[in-house]
Amino acid sequence: MAASALAVTRWFFLGVTASKWIGLPQYAFAMHEIRNQSRGWGMSALVLEGVAIELSVLPMKTRLQTSPPGATPRLTYPKQIAENWLIRAALCIAGTVAMILLFFFVIYIMEMRTVPLPR
Repeated sequence: MAASALAVTRWFFLGVTASKWIGLPQYAFAMHEIRNQSRGWGMSALVLEGVAIELSVLPMKTRLQTSPPGATPRLTYPKQIAENWLIRAALCIAGTVAMILLFFFVIYIMEMRTVPLPR
């Protein structure tokens, strides 16, 4: 989740940088490079989030319901499995969004400390 959040943060700030240079001919080559980097960070963010969701759902196995001794065990219902998968995927996405917000907050605080206050 942290790697995906970092990739989203880099993707966002490359877009902010590019928005400052739109229409300026002296930055045409730099805009091309930023577009390529932005594309790479965006794709890596999607892939890393997919991996994070897969890893959070992967340990989940079909559990046997407890049944009295001597009875044949029953598998859990597919609906329960789907609900558990959706809950874990939602928690993974929520964790990524929380980390993105945390990264933005830390960057904002660091920027505030580097800007000199007027006297």
